[in-house]
Amino acid sequence: MSSNMNIIGIESRIKSIDRALKGLVLYRQIREEPAVAAFEEFISGLTDNQTPSNRLLDAYSRFLNRLANNFPWDQDEISWSTFFGYCLLRYETVFSRQAELMDYQELPLWMKNIMAHELEYLRRVAKVDWDDVLNYASYRTGFDEWLNPFTPSSASSRRKSYFYQEVTDWDVREFAGHFYRYGSGIFGMFKAFRWERVNGQGFFKEINNIDPITLKQLVGYEEQKARIIENTELLLKGYQANNILLYGDKGTGKSSLVKALIHRYGDQGLRIIEVPKNYLMDYYVILEQLEGRKQKFILFVDDLSFEEDEVEYKHIKALLEGGVKARPSNVAVYATSNRRHIVREFHHDRSSGYGSGRDDEVFAVDSMQEKLSLSDRFGITLTFLSPNQDTYLEMVESLARSRDIPMDTEKLREEALRWEKKYNGRSGRTARQFIDYIEARLGD
Repeated sequence: MSSNMNIIGIESRIKSIDRALKGLVLYRQIREEPAVAAFEEFISGLTDNQTPSNRLLDAYSRFLNRLANNFPWDQDEISWSTFFGYCLLRYETVFSRQAELMDYQELPLWMKNIMAHELEYLRRVAKVDWDDVLNYASYRTGFDEWLNPFTPSSASSRRKSYFYQEVTDWDVREFAGHFYRYGSGIFGMFKAFRWERVNGQGFFKEINNIDPITLKQLVGYEEQKARIIENTELLLKGYQANNILLYGDKGTGKSSLVKALIHRYGDQGLRIIEVPKNYLMDYYVILEQLEGRKQKFILFVDDLSFEEDEVEYKHIKALLEGGVKARPSNVAVYATSNRRHIVREFHHDRSSGYGSGRDDEVFAVDSMQEKLSLSDRFGITLTFLSPNQDTYLEMVESLARSRDIPMDTEKLREEALRWEKKYNGRSGRTARQFIDYIEARLGD
């Protein structure tokens, strides 16, 4: 430090950052972000002469640890301003939820005024001068072990991500425009999610690496493809779309067809949420968080089936139709299954001799009907049977073309037929596995 005047000036700016964090209103929950919480502890400690030096160094190290482990993009540079801009878009507020649904001019004046005031505080935090802060930390503690990994985001690093440093320079109108075009929070930033639970709490986990399969790459099953496209487009237009059950043989592309929809319709507001069977009891919580949003959602339940003694199928019955809470018009359920009626059946379920044993149900027919009624609650059922030889070879050739595999067509077909006889039989999955093998062999 060159003078006491510099020390006083930097200390004043650090106190201003601390006040800005504690003065947040709309974005108050951002302080719970692990990296932000550690940053606040460090900044607050710097201006408190009672905070031991070792504790300051520990707080700063925890801050860097949490930032480095949660930085969301593969960039050449790490930027606090970039990370903070990401948080501003990710965390939802009353402003972002309202701005999602109405034009900037229609937003209440008080809401725009609060957001403008909030942005002044947020910029103060995001634009911290790390050279000043760490020089002051050295002065305050006498330590020289202050790592400074921060650099301003360059043009090259900004091109790698939509969420670049200049987000923190946006004004109220620009934020409102973003939420109106893309949506609020994670649903405006990502297109695919998985419902997860930690410590009994359910949440949407965003999926960054979406399966790259596209509708054009799915050969065969044109009628089934046309039906699911038509239903999905009705959902996007705001109509009450049907729930769909995709039933059939393994490896026939049922799951791939659902996942491929996100690449065609993601930019039109479609979102896919994978819901594991074991978490279907959370459907009320899920629907409450999706209702009223501008995006359209497909709840995707993959490989849906239940054993005879499992009662969880009652949860999806309520989700499909019949629960106290109606399914919102912006939500549809698409499920895949290898069983036509989803719940496992036995011959004795359908026998006319029910009631002959001591443990048999008195009204066994009612139980059977309850099981069968589950598949009936899907408005559309699409059947997928294993492809014939011509269709299987067409799948192989299509995949080979999409990957630019330089192999004679006749030789490719011969090897594909040997592959399906030796391994898993004819299916779209077998075709993809064969092409994976060929691509790896030719590239070796």
